[in-house]
Amino acid sequence: MLALPLELLEHILRLADDSEASYKSRGELYSKTALVARRWRNPSQRLLWEEVALFGDSQARTFAASEGTKRHVTRSLAFLVPRGAHLSAEAARAAIESVHSLRSLDLNGLHTAEELNSTILESESLCDLKALLLNRPLSAAAHRIKPPFRLKQLCIGDSDYPDGLIQSLCAASADTLTSFTLAIGASRSATEAVHEAFGLVAHGLEDLGIWWCDNDLHFLDFDLDSALSTCPDLQSCTSLMSLRLIHHPHPPQFLHSLLSTIPSSIRHLEAFSSPVATVSVDYQSSLALPALKELERWSVVDPTGGFGCPGDVKAWLDFVDACRKKKIEFRMPWPSRRSVSFLPTTDGACCEVR
Repeated sequence: MLALPLELLEHILRLADDSEASYKSRGELYSKTALVARRWRNPSQRLLWEEVALFGDSQARTFAASEGTKRHVTRSLAFLVPRGAHLSAEAARAAIESVHSLRSLDLNGLHTAEELNSTILESESLCDLKALLLNRPLSAAAHRIKPPFRLKQLCIGDSDYPDGLIQSLCAASADTLTSFTLAIGASRSATEAVHEAFGLVAHGLEDLGIWWCDNDLHFLDFDLDSALSTCPDLQSCTSLMSLRLIHHPHPPQFLHSLLSTIPSSIRHLEAFSSPVATVSVDYQSSLALPALKELERWSVVDPTGGFGCPGDVKAWLDFVDACRKKKIEFRMPWPSRRSVSFLPTTDGACCEVR
């Protein structure tokens, strides 16, 4: 193996990485492979620097000052700062601006650095950025910006948006964005901002996730019309293939009513189950909707929402059977993080536990 070309050796080392492993595990892996042999050092270091996670202020400052940012290419940078840990806006900005050719920037774990505002997204070091993940890390005093990048993936995990930020990001990526995850909260102005931004990118979306922030919304107080009014217009998503509905409002018939408005291009559907929603109405009857005629996989997340009431067990089993008859793979993740899949076959369905 020592005589292999470096490109092939790097490819083999890349295969050793578990795609679901944490940044810490990945770092430990390539730190160890770099010590195996001299020829392993450079490819291991390249892979080590390719995806970087920063967990605090000192790490961010060390990273920004490191010679490694000049010798190696960092494609992915994530701030995973634990709550209570310190990270200054100066250190965060320095770390971001020290990297060139960055493709993915994850600010979801940035809970501090209150002074870091959205102008950081105008940095020329982000001109190659393709994926951006935000979770209220930017100053609410920020206004509309002019980002130098055109995104393919955008995830905004909180409904408290700085004024004009989401519209600016979507306007800059109107022709390139294919994956969009957005959050909806109780604020009417924030919901209107979401709908405005969504209209700019809806035509090109292939993957859409909608997160209703249940800490802000009192779902049990929602009537059907109010719940539906929070959702952007899905009929304009003519290329949509994957739809994820996260913590959706709970009134019965909401899921069925919403799914009746989606385009028939949908192949994969994911939705949280609800103890209030009716299985027979929101799930079983939805299978007959024309919009789901091409559906290949239906995932129901948080099964305790549906299985919490013993009377719903038979309804769920009937729903699984209905999926099988339509040759739809049904997945239900369990609290142990394993999932049960019912896979359609020519003879019926087989069950797999993952």
